[in-house]
Amino acid sequence: MFMRMPDLGSWVLKYIVEALESDPEPPVRIAAVWGLRKLASATDRVDRKKGLKALRNAILDPTQMPRVKAAAAGVLAEAEAIRGVCPKIILNLLLAMDKGNELDQTMILDFLAKHGARALISSSLSPADKERLASDVVNASLGRLHHSGNTIVRSAFEVAMVFAPCLSTGSSSARQSLAWNLSKALFRTASEGPSEVRWVGLRRMRELMDAAETKTPKWPFAQCCVLPGRLLRLIKPENHDAVFVASEKLEILRLAATQDAAHLPFVLQSLQRCAFGDPRPPAFRTAVRCIRQLAVVHVQPCIPVLLSLAKSELERVAVPSG
Repeated sequence: MFMRMPDLGSWVLKYIVEALESDPEPPVRIAAVWGLRKLASATDRVDRKKGLKALRNAILDPTQMPRVKAAAAGVLAEAEAIRGVCPKIILNLLLAMDKGNELDQTMILDFLAKHGARALISSSLSPADKERLASDVVNASLGRLHHSGNTIVRSAFEVAMVFAPCLSTGSSSARQSLAWNLSKALFRTASEGPSEVRWVGLRRMRELMDAAETKTPKWPFAQCCVLPGRLLRLIKPENHDAVFVASEKLEILRLAATQDAAHLPFVLQSLQRCAFGDPRPPAFRTAVRCIRQLAVVHVQPCIPVLLSLAKSELERVAVPSG
């Protein structure tokens, strides 16, 4: 007579779900999430279905730890190719973000930046409901740009810019108000904080200006990034800037002069100062390339600058080295 052994998969699933729901330690709960990820990729359809249901329940549970919700949402998005991330999950993550610490908020923001916008676009919500939820996400992200943690600021900025294309419908007044807030966030992020945070703002600003120049409909707020002169002076590169920050500033100056010839004298002066005064080769090469690209459109003002740079380089090479 043979004794029937219990189903090992069901027993393991039950044990993991218990740890996810009741263990007091966050690392154990996150390990349980990764265990459910393994079960979700199993060939047993029943175990997969139960594992995904446990992940959804963990996200929707108001007592669950915020970082566990973020980890569960990421696993759910990978397992079901975004279809499993419904708008209700995005809303729950927004609510959980207010209760979490810096690590919790960063994990939720990183998930929203990676999966949230695509999940919202592919959902069955009406256009008005999509815009309403996207507006909530953007406003929650903009509110965290004043945070003291650089990681949260960088992640919040990424979320705001990723969700911006979801706001292409709705009333023009609402769009203009949010566009103005996004523009202020761009300039603040580009001119304040550590180099990594400034680089994120400058890179996004350049992408928006590229979209405005090429009339790409990807960014509905691209028109807000045609820089007025008083704001353009905040982008002036300095020798103490990190190389990657200085390069982004130079590209933005080039785009500003391309979009509005009135900026050309200031832009050429800044590019020439960087080419002559910055001893770092990457910054010099970027400045020369920007002047060369401007010369295609504005030949007469740019050629003397290029000739003076060429003469300066010849004189530098001709000077004997001691």
